[in-house]
Amino acid sequence: MSMKLCFGMSLDSTYYAWQLVQRIGFKEPAISEEVVLDYLHLGIEYFLGSRFFTEDCQDDEDTPGNTGQLPLLDNELYRQSSKLPKKKPPKPIDAALRGNTVWVDCEFPRERQRAATCHEVGHKVIPWHQDLSYVKDGCIIDPTTSNFGREHKRCEEEANRFSAHLLMPRPFFLEDMNSLPFGIEALEILARHYATSIESAAIHYVSLTTFSCALVMVEALPESVITENGSWLRVRYSKGNPFFDHFIRPGAEIAPDTAIAQASLMSPGTIHTDEASGWVLGLRPERRLILHCRPWGKEGDVLVLVEEPRGNQGRLF
Repeated sequence: MSMKLCFGMSLDSTYYAWQLVQRIGFKEPAISEEVVLDYLHLGIEYFLGSRFFTEDCQDDEDTPGNTGQLPLLDNELYRQSSKLPKKKPPKPIDAALRGNTVWVDCEFPRERQRAATCHEVGHKVIPWHQDLSYVKDGCIIDPTTSNFGREHKRCEEEANRFSAHLLMPRPFFLEDMNSLPFGIEALEILARHYATSIESAAIHYVSLTTFSCALVMVEALPESVITENGSWLRVRYSKGNPFFDHFIRPGAEIAPDTAIAQASLMSPGTIHTDEASGWVLGLRPERRLILHCRPWGKEGDVLVLVEEPRGNQGRLF
C-alpha cells in the first residue's frame, strides 16, 4: 500500500501509525504485527544475525529465510559502514525491508522483533520514506554519500516513533497509563499488556505522562575500567519529557553510595525506590528527586524512572 506526499498531509510519522490502527480496526492491545503485515500485503522472513553479519559473511541458501534468489543485504555496503567516524564497528541489524518483505533477526527477544517489524512497516507506510534510496537499500548506511549521517538518522527516528505508536497507540496507552499509579510497576504492567519491552514502554510512558519525569538508562562499566570515585556505573542515555527541565548528561558517572548503585547489585525484577539529591545524576544539589530503580538489561545495568515531586520545584529543603 503506497501513499504519495502531497500538500496538506501530516508530517508527523505517528499520525500514520494511528491511521493504520484505525483502518485495520484494532480496538485494544496487544497489536498483532502479523495482522498489520497481512493488511499491507507484506511478507516476513527470518535470519540468524550471528551468522549473517560477520566480516566473512556470505549470502547463501543455508541462511534461514534466504532462498538465494534475493540477497538479504549488500554485505559489502555493510562492511563499508565500519568506516564510520571514530572507526566504530558496524552494528548488528535487527530487521530490514527489501521490496515487500520484512526480514527479522530471530535471535533477538520477541518484543524487539515486534518493534523492529513495525519499524520497517513505518518505512513502507510513511509517505516520504517510500522513494528514498536509503530505505530501498535496506536502511544500510552508505558512508560514501555526503549525507549518510543526517538523512538516515531522521528516517530512523521517524520510523522508531511510528513503531512505538503502532504497538502502543496513544489513545489506548493513555487510558491504561492513567489508570495506574506512577512508578515502575506501571511500566511492567503496560509492557506485558502491549507485548513490548519495559524500556520501550518506559520511553513511551515518559513522553505521554504529565508528571515531571525522565527515563535514565544506566550501564555497568567493564571490570577493567576504574573511575576516580570508585564507580562502576555511568549514564548510557536519558529521555525527559517537556515538564522535566533538566538535562542528564550521557556518560555521567554514578557514585557507588547511591540508590542506583544499590539497585545494580540487586536481583533481576527487584524495584528499589529512594529520594535523592540532584547531584546523583549530575544536576544541581538542591534539586530533590525520587528514583525508581530496576535492574534491566545485562548484569549491572539499571533502568531508572526519575520523578520530580510536584509543588516543591524539586528543591531538597
